[in-house]
Amino acid sequence: MKTIKLNFDIKALDCYLYSGNIYFVMQNGSIMYAPYPKIISRLAKKSNESDFSFLKIAFLRNEFYYSQSSRTFLKVPGMKEVLKWNWERLSETEFTLTYEDIEDLLQPLCEWVSIPLDMRIYGMRMFLGCRAGLYEVIIDANNNGRKKLQRCFDSKVTCVNAKYGELVVSADTEGLFAASIDMEGCTQTKVDEKKVVEKRSLRTVWANTDLFNYYGKEEFSYISNEYQTIPKKKDRFWEHRETKKITRFAAKKQPMESVIENSGLKKEEISYCFNNSSNAYVFLKSGKLRVYTLKDKQYAEKEGWGEIELPKRGRKGVEEDLMDYGRVISAFSIPKGNVMEFFDKVLLLKDGHSYVIEEEPTIRTRSFMNSIRYQDILSVAKEEKVTLHALDTLNVSRNAISERKQNEASLADVFDAIGLKKPNDSQEDDFELPF
Repeated sequence: MKTIKLNFDIKALDCYLYSGNIYFVMQNGSIMYAPYPKIISRLAKKSNESDFSFLKIAFLRNEFYYSQSSRTFLKVPGMKEVLKWNWERLSETEFTLTYEDIEDLLQPLCEWVSIPLDMRIYGMRMFLGCRAGLYEVIIDANNNGRKKLQRCFDSKVTCVNAKYGELVVSADTEGLFAASIDMEGCTQTKVDEKKVVEKRSLRTVWANTDLFNYYGKEEFSYISNEYQTIPKKKDRFWEHRETKKITRFAAKKQPMESVIENSGLKKEEISYCFNNSSNAYVFLKSGKLRVYTLKDKQYAEKEGWGEIELPKRGRKGVEEDLMDYGRVISAFSIPKGNVMEFFDKVLLLKDGHSYVIEEEPTIRTRSFMNSIRYQDILSVAKEEKVTLHALDTLNVSRNAISERKQNEASLADVFDAIGLKKPNDSQEDDFELPF
């Protein structure tokens, strides 16, 4: 199913959603932010009342889909069909907010001093990985006043990552570095440039408390960390709810050869690799995507690190040939799917099929998997605009037909009950999708 798109006619290098705010890394050197709900409220002027109500669900309250109460709500006969019809209808329109539409909401946070190559907001701190090094901005709930960048690493940074109280920095040929974050206070984070964890690192991806370090498009090592469990806190910020804290980074390192030795994979067959906490994804030069469930070889009895291996056979991913799109620039997981970025296209991979959601070169494509409310939103920064994509979390496109056949309630009655016009017969036939 198509995404619902919200365009911002602004020139930005990156866009980030965090703690109720939307952040724009502007091309002119400034970093601006605004309250995200207030930004979305400006769509009220661009749509009618019923459409605006649905847009708020798509862009603001995606976490509702995962709640216990939604399961009962979605069992109402015909409800998923209503949602699907609305989603498909709104996905045909690209909603746009100009700079003038939101200018009064935008506030300056700071100025970047070197072109940001990556950014991460974690623990109420913004980390900017730049050509000139790594910079940190400590933010607060209200972000009152302009902030000053603090330098915490001097080499070129290609990727910044943070989880369980640990900051991980990829500095290309300078190597991989790590530093602890003061989660309770405001002490500046300092990265010790003498403590090199790995000799090279282009990007990293967490696998629960462990880490994949990618030093090439298709080459990686697996880093296991020691951790301890901590009491769960009641806090509005996601990171403060984490129940684990890394106590020893890189307690064990495992080379790629050891991880794939029983999988049947050959390094020369691999074009690109990426992962999430439970799966490794291998894009082959043949154009096929393979999915491997990460299997533990051993566990510490209570806390600590283990080892992993890829199983002998991987599950099939996308069946169609993806080679026509060229070289993979980036790829990452989202709930119930993956995203692959090529030079002039961005693909959404779900249910064994691919959907082109962008057809122009992008500067940065980003997801927010660690977010409470925004994990089903993609941000895509392009030369002339930024686009937010709302994803179909409910998979209503996949489930609506089977539920329609089982439900005895009339679809017309459902639409009449909520005051919407029933789609015509041709639209209803469009419910059938090729899977």
